[in-house]
Amino acid sequence: MEYLKYLLLVVSLSFSVTRSLLLKKVKRKSPFFEEVRLNVMFFFVGMLAILPFVVSAFDNISVQPLHLSAIYGLLLMAGLICTLEAMARGSLSLTVFFGQCGFLIPTVFNALYFKESVSIVTAAGIVLIVVSLVLTIDRKGFKFSYSWLIFAVSGLICSGLIGIDQKFLAVYYPQAKQTLFADFSLAFAVLFGLIAMLVTFLKNRKKQPESAFESSTAAIAADNAQGPAAIATSSKGEKLRMVFIVAIGIFYGVINVLNTYLSGALPSVVFFPVYNVGVIVSVTVVSALVYKDKLSVKQIISIVLGSLAIVVIAVGRIV
Repeated sequence: MEYLKYLLLVVSLSFSVTRSLLLKKVKRKSPFFEEVRLNVMFFFVGMLAILPFVVSAFDNISVQPLHLSAIYGLLLMAGLICTLEAMARGSLSLTVFFGQCGFLIPTVFNALYFKESVSIVTAAGIVLIVVSLVLTIDRKGFKFSYSWLIFAVSGLICSGLIGIDQKFLAVYYPQAKQTLFADFSLAFAVLFGLIAMLVTFLKNRKKQPESAFESSTAAIAADNAQGPAAIATSSKGEKLRMVFIVAIGIFYGVINVLNTYLSGALPSVVFFPVYNVGVIVSVTVVSALVYKDKLSVKQIISIVLGSLAIVVIAVGRIV
């Protein structure tokens, strides 16, 4: 039944918004190694979260396209690394904008390659989405560099290719199980993430050869300086942070399964634009309500345009 697919899209959107809000509680300004480790934790928890559903589908493993899972995992981690590198070299908002525009790649590619029909109304809705995203860019203090552009564009391409990878699964491997695909994909992402962490660790070790004794001594000295009460408070905060990390990981696993299914069940011109802009608009609005974030005039216009774009795309599927 068609309406159930759109209901699952709403569920996926709500889970993605919740995950994004929890990320605000967990995220800290950290070095590259710590950022990758945090995401590896998310992917690992997500992999474990959907494991119970995978066990019952293991008799289907012979028809699973493991190469598509490996590509997905590689793209997921490569996209993350490129985004982190781009953020370190240039504008945060411009880097995020590039990542958000990744939906255009599977939307256009699948429409052309798989001959999915795109009405003029739907195309107008996609243009509205791009305009709404452009309004989120903050150009203050931005200094252009080719290294930033390379990493930002690479992140955009990785994000877009994931959508194509999911579509290929639905079209060419209809017997494959989405739960198995999502679980293997996250497992590959964890593997590639661990490799990236190892390479980063070895590079940093060559640059700053600090002994384990020196590191532990510095940590103990910092704890003593804080005092017992501060340490207890910090410990409580870390436990709560770990609860959030586990919750975010579970959302990662469930969202991966839902989106893998929806990318094949819904037309690309509907799923990818609506999902991406839906998450952006919802997170912005809910953040303003929950965290009391003040919205600028540009952000309000962006929300209005993004919401209008979803309506236009929906109408485009009817007319």
